[in-house]
Amino acid sequence: MERILLGFAPGVRVRFADRERGLQRIRGLAEQGTGLPVVIYGPEGCGKTALLRQAASVLREHGYEVLYVNALAETLEAGVVATPGLSKALRELLRSVIGERVSRIAESVSLLVREALRRLEKPRLAVLLDDAFQAIGLSRVEAYVKQLLDLIEHPGPEYDRLVVMVTSSEGRSRLLLARHLWSMSLYLWNMDKRGLGELYEQLPGDKPGLDDVWRVSGGNPRVVRILYTMGWSAERARDWLVEEKSLGLLLRSLGPGELETLRLLVEDPAAAEEEVLGNQGLLEKLIDYNLVMLVPRRREALWLDNVPPSRDKGLGIAGTIAWQTPLHRDAVAAALLSL
Repeated sequence: MERILLGFAPGVRVRFADRERGLQRIRGLAEQGTGLPVVIYGPEGCGKTALLRQAASVLREHGYEVLYVNALAETLEAGVVATPGLSKALRELLRSVIGERVSRIAESVSLLVREALRRLEKPRLAVLLDDAFQAIGLSRVEAYVKQLLDLIEHPGPEYDRLVVMVTSSEGRSRLLLARHLWSMSLYLWNMDKRGLGELYEQLPGDKPGLDDVWRVSGGNPRVVRILYTMGWSAERARDWLVEEKSLGLLLRSLGPGELETLRLLVEDPAAAEEEVLGNQGLLEKLIDYNLVMLVPRRREALWLDNVPPSRDKGLGIAGTIAWQTPLHRDAVAAALLSL
């Protein structure tokens, strides 16, 4: 299978690295279709978009017409990709739906899919929606996923196979969808050290050792990109993240007890785990700010690719809670020191 090229930074393109187990799982989905919409959760920047773009290539090899939508993309060219047969069938409808906003494609996907099924004879059809929940808003997530389920269960025109996959970094949507049996959640973690090495070796110029990049990024490709664009300065990346996520504002909203719990979470997630899980207000804020994730059980069936370690103090991972990356933890630690 050909690995696609991806934009990494201005003037730098890299070949899709690692994730062989995840791609094998997607091949399995292609063989039978998805009985439920598949929702893929993972830390911000862990590679969900890259995996979905590579999945489009896998699905095309299995005879699928593919509609890929990155609902948060800034341009139509980056945000909407359709295979030729599907693009031809939907050309007029796509033009009327798109307007000037990529997100309108995600919002109108039910209409588009039903039109594709009407125009194509018993197709294999894949709909890959990247960051759709962020585009439509949390208040609409449940209704949106129910619409995707209805496409699979009550499509109208017949189809051969249908694959529906959605990615999200939005942790609160996971809690909303857990109330229903409308979707199947799979989880993607940051790359392991071997996979990170495959990406690291493709990057040009002088760079720190792989161990140093691993310590800050925890295998998160977006953090690697941030480090690269900031001259590999972990301090600059940390200070940027403090401001980018308005961590000072977050900390000022916490009470003294919550701040102490947060300090313990920075020092040792395993030691703070029970206190954080028992403080619903603090936990929700940390999830809303995309600083931590609730980690599902380490059963391979739940994970699209590699399973994270059960505990790793250096990476900020405990049994059921983890910092999205070590850089996120370092940024909170710096913000706490400035109080």
